[in-house]
Amino acid sequence: MQRWYDKDPRIIDALDIIKELPDEVQEELAKSIINFVNLLRESNRYIAEPSLSIGKNKVLGLYKSSQKRRWYDSSPALMSAMNVVSTLDIEDFKSVTEGILLTLKELQEKPD
Repeated sequence: MQRWYDKDPRIIDALDIIKELPDEVQEELAKSIINFVNLLRESNRYIAEPSLSIGKNKVLGLYKSSQKRRWYDSSPALMSAMNVVSTLDIEDFKSVTEGILLTLKELQEKPD
């Protein structure tokens, strides 16, 4: 069974970095991710596409989030962000992954 983050292996590295960030930075990053996904969805709203099932893997992921079985499920904002990212199509998922990686790079380069 393929996990949502297997769509782009770079997201696994990003999740490892996010896990080590302070809670308040994780929260801000999560809000930014959700805002970016909402912008993507808004821009794609006018593209007529047939309705699709979200798939059994995504349903399982939502179930796991409700059981708080993953490390990021302890943060409501991060849990929401990862849930919305997990439901994206591959093209949007890669765009969001790029954005996350760019943000993390900027955070790492930012002097304290």
